[in-house]
Amino acid sequence: MMILRENMGDWNMKFARLCDYAEVIKQTNSSSSVWVRMDRETVQGKNLFVYFYVCLDALKKRWNEGCRRIIGFDGCFLKGACKGELLVAVRRNGNNQMFPIAWTVVDKETKHSWSFFINYLKEDLQLGTGHGLTVMSDMQKEPKPLVEHWYKKDTFLKAYSNFIQPIPNMKMWPETNNPRIEPPEPKQMPGRPLRNRRKSKDKPIKKYGKMSKQRVKITCSKV
Repeated sequence: MMILRENMGDWNMKFARLCDYAEVIKQTNSSSSVWVRMDRETVQGKNLFVYFYVCLDALKKRWNEGCRRIIGFDGCFLKGACKGELLVAVRRNGNNQMFPIAWTVVDKETKHSWSFFINYLKEDLQLGTGHGLTVMSDMQKEPKPLVEHWYKKDTFLKAYSNFIQPIPNMKMWPETNNPRIEPPEPKQMPGRPLRNRRKSKDKPIKKYGKMSKQRVKITCSKV
């Protein structure tokens, strides 16, 4: 437990300084989009965490200048004391590697959380009505390459021409006047469904495998 506590850190302190972290990202990477949404109604007097959206300015410019207009959406569970899910928007560059565009940490994956993510992403990437845009979500087949321009060397270099400025650690963050955020209420995340049915306690347990040789009478016969 001591190792886990040292690795995970103080969750309450980290959530409390989430708004400070957002301000540091905006200061070190100007024109970046960082949004924090809180819940003030569930528990009176507390600002519970709901969503945290990040789209760095360098990633926006890289996508607009050196990437085909293809976006892949996916999500994964987050392990830890507060759990939650990570929603991401990615694509593949000319070297067939994953290229991050934006990401959002949410308390749970719902239509509302995806709408929150996509609406801000659409505004950051200036997608407008989405004309000419191919959206690739998980469980879908990969699109075939149709435009050679996006796989040229010059286009690949443009995708990485904008730099992401380093962000200092928490000890160097300036204090802001934003409200302190608290972790979301503990909840049980859905896991994998059970493959076998639950047996009643009074049902005998079947034992499979080889029969034990203990307390078994063995006789030998002459040939």
